[in-house]
Amino acid sequence: MRHWSTRDPLADSFAAEWARRIGRAPHAHYALRLDHLAREADHGRHARAVLVDDPCALVVQREEPAGWVSGWPWRSQIAIVDPAGRVPEGITADEQRCVIAALDSIPGAGRSRCFVTRPVAGDLGFPIGATYVHDLRGAGEKDLMARLDGNRRRAIKRARREGYEVVEATTHEQFRGFAVLQIEAERRRHGHPAPVPDRIDVPGEGWREWELPWMWLLVAMREGRVEAGSGFGFVPGGTVDYRANASSAAARHAGVNVLLAWEALRRWRERGATWLNWGGSTEFKRHLGGVRVPIWCRLGGGPAWVVPNFVTASWYRVRPGLAGVWHTLHRRVPHA
Repeated sequence: MRHWSTRDPLADSFAAEWARRIGRAPHAHYALRLDHLAREADHGRHARAVLVDDPCALVVQREEPAGWVSGWPWRSQIAIVDPAGRVPEGITADEQRCVIAALDSIPGAGRSRCFVTRPVAGDLGFPIGATYVHDLRGAGEKDLMARLDGNRRRAIKRARREGYEVVEATTHEQFRGFAVLQIEAERRRHGHPAPVPDRIDVPGEGWREWELPWMWLLVAMREGRVEAGSGFGFVPGGTVDYRANASSAAARHAGVNVLLAWEALRRWRERGATWLNWGGSTEFKRHLGGVRVPIWCRLGGGPAWVVPNFVTASWYRVRPGLAGVWHTLHRRVPHA
């Protein structure tokens, strides 16, 4: 096992081995890219990249004040090297145990959280979220369309009929137009976001983030105006991750968000991507025809953290039941 902290120089040999493995890991995604980690470090968000040899795997742990965290409740940051691509979870239960044991063995590892796609045995894990993933390997366009339910297929036809055209965003006008839609969506949720600047001079910052080499933005245009958009992160030949969406009220009503989702599936299949992760388990994503993958949080860090981790895991395991009891009692209490 070898690891690189983004606080230290990157050795050429480590970078070469990482590149070799990420090219053979179908579940690898943008948050495992070394260029992404280096940019995060430039902005003060540090991490360590870990090469595990048994099983052959790539892992990223992000540095936090309380320890380390790998992944999110909708996305793991563990990728097994296996060109066959295997199941939607991307890892077996035995492989997961071995990877986590390797992380716990790093000297001075500290307390850790790993968001993983297999259930965690024992008292140090709990269910935390879920996501939907689409298998793009070997799927024809007709196969992908058949996975959508009838309402989604009709929405695609309606959006096209009403004159919406989906293109890959390449201009500052398109990037900024999407940012304006995001701000409008935030205001609808009773937020108070800062206004969108007319100009940003630094590539990759603000609404120019879509210029970064791991980012990709689709926008739906009508009459020369950006009416909706969906943004993704990617690893060439690996997994594509849904990251952002915003639309005008008219575009949303016309079904344009479904059209954007369909175009992402279709275009990334053509480019040789293996999986598309929708980044959550909303009703919208469920009806796109993917496979639901539960996400678990596994707490670690070695013997010093066994008792605190047990208390934390126990609380998360009983919390859904307590919430149900509270709602039941709340419904029984008469309101003035």
